[in-house]
Amino acid sequence: MVYELFFSYYDENPENDDEIIIAVYSSQEKAEAGRKKFLKQPRFKGKDEFLEISEFEINKPWWKEGFWRATMSYFIIELLNGYVIEKEKEGDPENHNIKIRNQEEMKVYQGTMDYYYDHEKFLCLKNIESGQMYCLDKQQGKIQYEANIYEDMLNFLRQRYQIEIFGWKEIFREWGDTMYVYQLTYRDEGNLLTIGYFGSWKKARNVMKKYRSTLPGFKEYPNYFILKKVKLDEDDYYFPEK
Repeated sequence: MVYELFFSYYDENPENDDEIIIAVYSSQEKAEAGRKKFLKQPRFKGKDEFLEISEFEINKPWWKEGFWRATMSYFIIELLNGYVIEKEKEGDPENHNIKIRNQEEMKVYQGTMDYYYDHEKFLCLKNIESGQMYCLDKQQGKIQYEANIYEDMLNFLRQRYQIEIFGWKEIFREWGDTMYVYQLTYRDEGNLLTIGYFGSWKKARNVMKKYRSTLPGFKEYPNYFILKKVKLDEDDYYFPEK
């Protein structure tokens, strides 16, 4: 799930109408904290009932069916050459099960991992508990080598990919540094409709193409979609009076 902080104010005088998606958060708690912060700013002060938090399941278009209830939520780490690390966050911080998907969004690996090293040609993964390390070749889309000693893995990388040194990055570091989603909205005669949030540009684009070609209204007016990459939990903004 992701949590959208949305301001929608309508006045007797249409010139004072105000609508904006302020930020997108990775948890309800962060969204609530963001809402409290923005209610102190001039543009939103005294308009509590118009500043709302909505939840969206990743990769599930919202507008088409009216509402989608969440069962789990994602975070995505974008890698080189279209690869991603995908984590289903089920509320258990000890659950480090991940999936690796290639540029065609096919799953090429699933397992419990804590660290990674990304390269254009390969991806290294490490499990802390076992100490086991893996090298996944991106062209072949499968594990090519396993080791439990850093020097052994380094020697393999030197011979195969001409790499002199590599280091690890934590997969489960703070979300604010790692998570992006793709926001698909539609501007309808001044109203901003949220279609959904997606784990990849390709998935969001496919939904947009489907709406443009099949759904009434969207099909007749296909040029008002807005697709953009959004960083979760980023809300360092100040809004003066409109």
